[in-house]
Amino acid sequence: RVIAAYLPLPWEADITPVIRELLAQKKYAEAMEVLEAAQLIIPAHELLTAQTEKVKEATPTYLLDVSAAYDSVGYEEYTGEKTFSIQNEAYSNGFTLCGGGYVCYNISAKYTLLSMTMGHLDDSNRINGAVDIYLDGELAQSIFMGVEDPVQLLELDITGVRQLRIEVIPTDAGDEPGAAGEGLHWGFAEVSVS
Repeated sequence: RVIAAYLPLPWEADITPVIRELLAQKKYAEAMEVLEAAQLIIPAHELLTAQTEKVKEATPTYLLDVSAAYDSVGYEEYTGEKTFSIQNEAYSNGFTLCGGGYVCYNISAKYTLLSMTMGHLDDSNRINGAVDIYLDGELAQSIFMGVEDPVQLLELDITGVRQLRIEVIPTDAGDEPGAAGEGLHWGFAEVSVS
């Protein structure tokens, strides 16, 4: 039934374009469901096996799936169907932090790269801020983010890092004088490690 939603009958048509489109949309679980359903019809098919490996390789390892936050303030997780919005686009597989908030993860020197998309949350106060990222207690990167800035993609080398700490610091009251960082919220989406 799952495969019928994606492929015309007869299903012998090449499913490569279907899988490619699902991967482009970051619908990794749906791509795997299509392949698993197809493998029930034709087990051990060479094309299906190759496409399954391609989906597994493309599927990110999300930080929240491999490490729980051990300390946090002003932190909320978003996984599965739970989403937050940045510039009218829904995001998941990450977390939000309020101004003055932080989160710490023990990543045990298991990974070499941290990747994430970040930005100002819709429907939060219009306050500029900075994101400070600490690796093993040392400030590795500080990124100023204004409320009107586009979503930013961050990739950071975390080779040998045991502890990751991310903080959101209000830098001014933005368009809301006197707000002093109250209501500042930033989203961190598709937070993955490899």
